[in-house]
Order: sequence, then structure tokens, then C-alpha cells
Amino acid sequence: MKKVFVIILTLVLLIVSLSGCNERKSNSNESTNNTTTDTASKFIGTWQGGAYNGTKFRSDETWTFYTNGSLKKVTTYDWDIEGNYTTIEWYTFEIDEEGELCTRLETASFLMCYDYEFSNNETTFTLLLGGEFLSYEFNKVE
Repeated sequence: MKKVFVIILTLVLLIVSLSGCNERKSNSNESTNNTTTDTASKFIGTWQGGAYNGTKFRSDETWTFYTNGSLKKVTTYDWDIEGNYTTIEWYTFEIDEEGELCTRLETASFLMCYDYEFSNNETTFTLLLGGEFLSYEFNKVE
């Protein structure tokens, strides 16, 4: 009986030890996939642009990426008959394991991930959501 207890105790300690190592490994992966990566740093700054409307890219959005992983989206709508209507939304952003730019609205729980491509010496980037279902283009402001 004493041998069975020692064997069970040894197995439990081994399992706990291995799961702890596994947890540290996944935490270290998370730290390499955050906004401090070289790829994420390309986004830092203010960008002007918008979604493709069928004939051209709009310029009604300003996205500002911060080094702390925050993203401020300012959108000006021109359909308001009394003038422009502007919204400001705060997001977090990161580059995920698949290399996509992922944004999360701070007041919601869903994550939106985009394929992206830089061009013009990294002063322009294009976002694609769902293949080419929805595309955005932004130009660096500062």
C-alpha cells in the first residue's frame, strides 16, 4: 500500500511539473507574438485611409497604433445631414501566430484578424478581411 501511494504521489508531482513547464512555454510564445515584434512596430504611428467602396479607397478613417498595443480608430461619416459625424473607438492590437493583424474592441470580446501587406517603402498598408471580401488601404501620416 505504501509503494502504491509513493508511485501515485510521484506521478502527480511529475504531471504537475510537466504542466508547469508547458504553461511557461506558452507564456513565452505569447510574449513573442505581442506588439513589440518587428512586424508590429511597422504599424506604430498614425495612418489615414479607409475601406474600398467599389471604385476607390475611402479616406474617412484615421488609425493610430501605439507602442503599448493600443489602437485608436477615428471614423468620420459624411452622411449626417447636419455635418460630419465622428466616432472614436479604442482597440488593442497584436500580430497573431499566423502573422495576421488582430484588433479587439476594448468594450467587446471579439477579435478581428486581417491579412496585411506593406508597400511604398512601408508608408502604405493594405488590409484584407476574408480574402478580398473587404479591403482597406492606409497611408502613413506621421
